[in-house]
Amino acid sequence: MQIGLYNNAKDFPKVGKEYKRFYFKVTNWKMSYTIKNLVKGKYAVAIFYDKNSDKVCNRNFVGIPTEKYGFSNDIKPVLSAPSFEDTQIVLDQNKTIQIKLQ
Repeated sequence: MQIGLYNNAKDFPKVGKEYKRFYFKVTNWKMSYTIKNLVKGKYAVAIFYDKNSDKVCNRNFVGIPTEKYGFSNDIKPVLSAPSFEDTQIVLDQNKTIQIKLQ
């Protein structure tokens, strides 16, 4: 699983442009991950299940992801990736968010 944490709208949700990136092995379909020591601010999260471990969210010929993915605020994109504004989380205290994979 790859978690991309973004703090800049122009970089969201580009792989390789994350503010912070985290990888971990999936051991269960219901998991949690804690990101510590973040300063207060606006963030967005994009995650994907990197099934083939190539560190890329693979897509089909029309650009639709072929690996499971999700965004903060549990936004479900329709024809394109969601915006930073739609997925942003205002971090002003400790928070727990839930993201369901598509």
